[in-house]
Amino acid sequence: MDSLTNNFTYDKDGKLIQDLYGASITTYSYDGSVTTITNYDTGTFQKRTIVMNNSSGLAINVRTEYDPNGANWANSFYEYNGDEVARVIYTYSGNPSSTSTYLWADHNMIGQVTGTDTTTFEYYTDKPRQDGDYLYLTQVVSGYEVYRCKNLLKGYVGATFTYDFTPDGKIAAFRIPALNTVLSYEYLCN
Repeated sequence: MDSLTNNFTYDKDGKLIQDLYGASITTYSYDGSVTTITNYDTGTFQKRTIVMNNSSGLAINVRTEYDPNGANWANSFYEYNGDEVARVIYTYSGNPSSTSTYLWADHNMIGQVTGTDTTTFEYYTDKPRQDGDYLYLTQVVSGYEVYRCKNLLKGYVGATFTYDFTPDGKIAAFRIPALNTVLSYEYLCN
């Protein structure tokens, strides 16, 4: 099985400042409620994402620019009920927008509806959500948070996740058996 490692670097306040993955480097900078994420592959600009966060730290507007001057872009505007995302409006370089709505039960996102397509999500209701589950990882790599679920994600779109835990209860690995994929975590502290 091939493997690559994401090496995350954090500042003294615990904020992610760099993700190194093979020849790809992503930098994260913060200015008040704005986060700027810039991706490079072998030193070449790939994209810049500018995130406006609300007072709870959830993304309310995400603009991704695919060229250095920002002419080719995508924008996502998020609306919330409390800290549960209710709707997102997507726009791409001025084309007509599309909308997704989210369904929640017991503080877990159970569905995403886009047009006639519905994606459903399942949870381990006996396990609280914690750093290291699939939604957490996708949000860390993206550089912004949208989903704050109560329980540990079990699966969606036909993929089921299983978890291994460290003796102190942290996620050590999560597995996607259908894809023969294992993501392992190693925690280093200074």
